[in-house]
Amino acid sequence: MFDFKTKMKNLIVIILVVFSLTSNLYSQTDWNYLKLGNDERDYNKSIKYYDSALELNQNFWEAFERRGFAKLMISDYSESIKDFNKIIENRLNEYIKEHSGRFGLLPNSYYYRGEAKAFLGDYMGSIIDFTNAIELDSFFTMAYVKRGISKFYLAQYN
Repeated sequence: MFDFKTKMKNLIVIILVVFSLTSNLYSQTDWNYLKLGNDERDYNKSIKYYDSALELNQNFWEAFERRGFAKLMISDYSESIKDFNKIIENRLNEYIKEHSGRFGLLPNSYYYRGEAKAFLGDYMGSIIDFTNAIELDSFFTMAYVKRGISKFYLAQYN
């Protein structure tokens, strides 16, 4: 037989367990914010979601990449370049050491930074970035194309 005190203890334990399980359902994680940003069609709103993800995890390179791309799409080229610089500066040594898993992240960062530089008229800088993307991923067709376009604008046809 249970007495009232034991029943109350059991009830409190059940309430605490239910509360702890449901509280995680309503908290946002960096990955949740990334998904919300990816699903958003308005780039300005996406940037806010990526900002939230980066507030939770300052080394969330995927969020930097997506935010940099969104900034590129709204013609905020200087800020876009800053996001891609952050990835390149922090991931290059790690990428060279392990060269695994995140194959697309670093080449994409060079590629998108090259795009932003081209929009700003820095064709030489964009050529360097497109070349770096190609060196990391020799099958990156668009990097070849964009490098050719930048060379065209510099009248370098080699």
